[in-house]
Amino acid sequence: EEGRLIHHNMKVVLRYISSTYLLDFILPIIWFGKIGSIVYLVLLLLITNILALALGFNPKKDIMAKSPKKQDKALMSQTTVVRAVIMNFYQGLALVALIRWEDVYTKYEEMDADTAVITVYVMLKILNALNVVSRDHSLFSYTTVRNHWSLLSSLVVLLLHIGCMYTPFINYQFELTPLKFKRWLLVLKYSLPIILLEESLKFYRKGGKQSSKLKQKLE
Repeated sequence: EEGRLIHHNMKVVLRYISSTYLLDFILPIIWFGKIGSIVYLVLLLLITNILALALGFNPKKDIMAKSPKKQDKALMSQTTVVRAVIMNFYQGLALVALIRWEDVYTKYEEMDADTAVITVYVMLKILNALNVVSRDHSLFSYTTVRNHWSLLSSLVVLLLHIGCMYTPFINYQFELTPLKFKRWLLVLKYSLPIILLEESLKFYRKGGKQSSKLKQKLE
């Protein structure tokens, strides 16, 4: 049972890492030459690693009810790879849209724009970690709540980021600024749709599973 649980949680962690890696490449390119912002991004990369660590403690009560996996079966299925591509595409698009379509670096001061961009990055990381707790069940189901470590780590990451934004000495060092209410609405506008996207993929996957089971019964 322990071996199956480890194998299952390895797949969960891989789903998270594979669906967020593009974000870690985009921001350094955007912030090339901004020392304070790059240092904060490196700090965030270290902090957000606890999100992946917490996924390693994902409980799985019905792990022994499923049939054993084949030895030649890969850790990442084709469905997981497709999901990772879709998620990375959306997250990259969200950051580009925030910068280009909303034109934050023209409408707002540079530090305001940088803070909005990095906050979208943090929110996408957190929501992605919560989304991958279960491959099939909704984010709003009891399955997600069962992993208390994932919920706690998400809260810690968010509070640390908010603390860095609103603490005068720290936000100056990292070239951040406290976000106003309208900026928070902008952040939510580009980060929350990832939940809808993930829920749609889970619904599609469930539908595919049910139809394949029905075909097997008919045969």
